[in-house]
Amino acid sequence: MIPEPPEPADDITRKEAKAQAAQARLAWLEQECRARAVAEPSDLEQLGQQRGAAVQHALVTDTGLPPERVFLARDGKVSVNEQRVRFELAVK
Repeated sequence: MIPEPPEPADDITRKEAKAQAAQARLAWLEQECRARAVAEPSDLEQLGQQRGAAVQHALVTDTGLPPERVFLARDGKVSVNEQRVRFELAVK
């Protein structure tokens, strides 16, 4: 059950109070979802491969960039930090 938002300050309008309450509910929902939705390393690996393929496709489609210059590299180029995936892009 979503907790009740904190009482609004006396010097704000009803519209502002309603917006603050909605924002508080959204923040709580986001926090709860993030706590429960933890991606497995294999899921992150698959997502990384899909993103890499999409970037590779975008780089060689209608750009004039030769496909042999764009390739996927994994070793040392991808890292996971707090459920976020970072990848390094290089064109050779």
